Amino acid sequence: MKNKFTLFWLILSFIFCTQQLHAEHFFHPYYVSITEIRIDTREQTLQVSCRMFMDDLEEAISKLYDLKVDILTSIRFQSLNDVFFQYIRQHLSIQIGGVFQQPQMLGYEIEEEAVWCYLELKNMKETGPIKIINTILYDFIPSQTNIIHCYYNGVRKSLKLVNPESKAMFEY
Repeated sequence: MKNKFTLFWLILSFIFCTQQLHAEHFFHPYYVSITEIRIDTREQTLQVSCRMFMDDLEEAISKLYDLKVDILTSIRFQSLNDVFFQYIRQHLSIQIGGVFQQPQMLGYEIEEEAVWCYLELKNMKETGPIKIINTILYDFIPSQTNIIHCYYNGVRKSLKLVNPESKAMFEY
């Protein structure tokens, strides 16, 4: 009887441990994205970098566009680039001096469990207050936090937006 009891606990412990390892591999305990906006008035450029957890981005694209995406195994870079750009364009809005900015997608890269998406706008002439609306991953993650770092000619200011907060203002 003692051997059966010991065997039962060993099996139960093994199942619990493998489920914990499996869960930690695919899920993360917090939901945060980082958006960096760099404005250089001398170079007349606006550069945007967005970092999102890969599994969250895949889920958002799947739910919003009914499109199954596996970023790690995809060999169609341009297709993913277009889908990421469409998603960011719908969830990130930047105004400078009251004028909406339309940066173009440069590409993306994978860094561990995250995806970095890069956008740029050249010949940007506007100056003034910067208004950002950021709803990245708010569609289905109630606890999503979006951190925004805004650099204006090298001077950094940062804000944290917690779903449903979506608006950030920066003045330099």
